[in-house]
Amino acid sequence: MSHVLSDCEVRARKKHRCDQCDRAITPGTVYRRVVHTYDGFFTYTAHLDCESAAQHYAEYHDLGHDDGVHLRNDIAREDEGWLIPIFPEVARRLWPDRIFPEERV
Repeated sequence: MSHVLSDCEVRARKKHRCDQCDRAITPGTVYRRVVHTYDGFFTYTAHLDCESAAQHYAEYHDLGHDDGVHLRNDIAREDEGWLIPIFPEVARRLWPDRIFPEERV
């Protein structure tokens, strides 16, 4: 069983990796950090908007909190319709090589 030791929003002093989009959390960025114990220590870090997008994804797909949504693994092409307008920066981090509608000339 997992036990949460801390769950907070902190300002990054060094570079971290977002567990949702797998991109850098740069120094100065406020992010979510959760420290768990489960066969040792586990630290979860995420951009705040990635965390919100993951929660939205879970609600949209009627998933529970224990289903462990990770956007970089779970998001599918059919999710673009709601993700891009609501969480455009998350979409850019998930698909950095993609050209988005407002960027087309």
